[in-house]
Amino acid sequence: TPYDVDLPTEPAFPPSKILIVGNGMCGSTCALFTGIAYEKLGIKVITFGGNPGQPMNFNGLAGNQVLEWANLDSEIKTAGLKNDPLAPPDLLVNGNIRINWRYAWSWKSKNSPLAFFVERANIRLPYTHETYMNPQNLWNYVAKTYFK
Repeated sequence: TPYDVDLPTEPAFPPSKILIVGNGMCGSTCALFTGIAYEKLGIKVITFGGNPGQPMNFNGLAGNQVLEWANLDSEIKTAGLKNDPLAPPDLLVNGNIRINWRYAWSWKSKNSPLAFFVERANIRLPYTHETYMNPQNLWNYVAKTYFK
């Protein structure tokens, strides 16, 4: 590693003792990390919320690199390509867009970018009055229910 840190030789916990808990809005780095933990290590994922009775992905936007419009526009201008017919025009309104610049690929489905790959949570739970506005209650519920 580039840091002067002694890495452990064994994991602190086996994958069977790890749960990732989210609300399905896990994106970018979160989606990449969770996808690898789920696909490669078999770590279970729990999602809360969503439409009752409907399947739910645990990741929201699983891109690899996202560019803001200002950065992309600056790169186009720096490269001298602003007048190129393939260059996007300036925005007509005061706004911003984000562009998935580089795709991330699934370990399981090497033919599909993660943004188009369906990954369902292992466990899907509804919010309750006790857990909706109190993440601590949500985590306590998961710990008591799934780490017996």
